[in-house]
Amino acid sequence: MAAAGTAARAGLRVALLDGAIRLGGQFHRQPPPGHKPRNSRKFRRLVEGLAGVDVLLGHQVWAVEGSATAHFTIYTQAARADAVHAEAASAEAARADATDTGATHAGVTYEESAHAGVTGAESAHAESAHAEAAHAEAAHAEAAHAEAANAEAANAEARGPLRARALLIATGAYDRVLPFPGWDLPGVLTAGGAQALLKGNGVVAGRRIVVAGTGPFLLPVATGLAAAGARIVGVFEANSRTGLLPALLRNPAKLGEAAGYALRLARHRVPYHGGQAVVAAHGGDELTHVTVARLDADWKALTTRDIECDTLATGYGFTPQIDLAVQLGCATTHDADGSPIVAVDAGLRTSVPGVYAAGETIGVGGAALAELDGVQAAHTIIADAADQPAPEPTAQDWANRDRPSQDRPNLGWANRDRPSQDRPNLGWPSQDRPSQDRPSRDRPNQDRPNQDRPNQDQAKRDRVKRQRAEAFARRLHEVYPVRDGWREWLTPRTLICRCEEVPYQAILEAGDLGAADARTVKLLARPGMGWCQGRICGYPVARLCGEDPRHPGRPFAHPLRMADLARLLPQRTKDE
Repeated sequence: MAAAGTAARAGLRVALLDGAIRLGGQFHRQPPPGHKPRNSRKFRRLVEGLAGVDVLLGHQVWAVEGSATAHFTIYTQAARADAVHAEAASAEAARADATDTGATHAGVTYEESAHAGVTGAESAHAESAHAEAAHAEAAHAEAAHAEAANAEAANAEARGPLRARALLIATGAYDRVLPFPGWDLPGVLTAGGAQALLKGNGVVAGRRIVVAGTGPFLLPVATGLAAAGARIVGVFEANSRTGLLPALLRNPAKLGEAAGYALRLARHRVPYHGGQAVVAAHGGDELTHVTVARLDADWKALTTRDIECDTLATGYGFTPQIDLAVQLGCATTHDADGSPIVAVDAGLRTSVPGVYAAGETIGVGGAALAELDGVQAAHTIIADAADQPAPEPTAQDWANRDRPSQDRPNLGWANRDRPSQDRPNLGWPSQDRPSQDRPSRDRPNQDRPNQDRPNQDQAKRDRVKRQRAEAFARRLHEVYPVRDGWREWLTPRTLICRCEEVPYQAILEAGDLGAADARTVKLLARPGMGWCQGRICGYPVARLCGEDPRHPGRPFAHPLRMADLARLLPQRTKDE
């Protein structure tokens, strides 16, 4: 959102593709219709900055491919119709549950504003002294939302691949989990999943909840669930509780944030334990209790005790989602914790000209750093676009603009093996190109974007903020590492890959057969060959083999409906 708004204000035509059906991502995730929106000042500012941006919600990008004409073709999958209908059902339920006092929410939701062309993000909170009037207002607003959502779904279903001259990849990250006995029981879920249920659907995951893992993300999850009425039995941090204190003392803003979480934990009487972890979960058809261990410095269990609960929210950091960048052949490197990330230069350019990356795709560092990354990437795109002429679209480009390609897509692998000179040069530093390719600054070009560069003072302040945020993120990796002692929590029957039901014993047997790396283990024992394609088990399998996780090599960034794929194939006539 930050990148899209910054680029649009500079005169570029920008499309924002979001796989969700509501703006906000994970950090600013908004509730369904009928619930009071989270109108934080920062979120309102981000939404207001999207004026002039083509906001396309419910568009999951499953593949991107480059071409020699300096364009990228972006293949999207529209939001499922049942997801849109669920929105309408949620609105209807909220209307039915309206209180007799008449206090309700009415107005246009953020995603409606984007598609209706409303400037800014305005949301009214109507109060009526009479219940009937309140119900009528709620019904009107919710009907408007359902109508807009259904129209968007129909529009998305009919839309073909999109084309762009420059591409910013900011696909975020997902929860990293560690296997342990019982982690596949009903009632065990990721910390991010518990937060998404609460923020996006108003659903509290359980009544008596244990939050466990490592990292500061455990704190907002625990405090959010406690504020929603859940009994948080405890927060169990596998690393030290005080390891981050020196960095907090040097960062007043982060210190205040940490103090706020401490006060909320105290208000709800939630104990916060350091050097402890959940090493097993127990139950039959549902979770009944967990085993918590006190750990040594290597995370080996010293003593254990059982705690009754009906829900366990667990998380051990995040895994960057870089499938699209890998499809395009972008170079990768490793984050401080060994996770594969996209390699970028100081301007957040990737190794593929015209492709930029920001946020968790270039290193996990939190929402504040991701926003600063977006601004930095937008400034680079603006500068690169002003330093070169916009290539004239070919006849084929115009023919394909609004309909699916008649050729089978190569799913983003086109650029990987081509010489660099055949790749689009949009977005690459101008000093790497012959001077005759650069536009004359004396010749006006009305088709080029606004060449007014970003305010230099503001850009400098943003760079300083970003450097500080990067330094803090590096410190988080140092303070909250994942130690290899978790491997001793496993039993031979502990599932490592839940999709293919591969137990730890099968991993050990693959090693006995000579498998020395994760790829060979995958071939022999099948971990990572199921529905999630290694997104969940990829990290633990790699660590069990003594190596860092490799970058993904999936042809699809998301599960894909066959109907969406078939729509890209050449259409046959009746005579054929």
